[in-house]
Amino acid sequence: MELSSEDELRLQVLLANAEAIRIDEQRMVVCGLSTEREFEVQLTPMGSADRYLHSITPLLKNSYCLAVRKQCLPWHVRHA
Repeated sequence: MELSSEDELRLQVLLANAEAIRIDEQRMVVCGLSTEREFEVQLTPMGSADRYLHSITPLLKNSYCLAVRKQCLPWHVRHA
């Protein structure tokens, strides 16, 4: 399932600024945390919420694996 263009843009901004990320599946929100602030991206699924969440998880995991010097550390925390 493809992400909406709005969600994809918001998630890319969150990934560029957050040091830790978690997904609140109940509220359909991706939360990010940096040393300065917290971020929230409200997801707008285009169809099944479960399938949409499964589409987002690889995006987050792949982005964090690439961002951490090509070491695949836990995707939800970026180490400095």
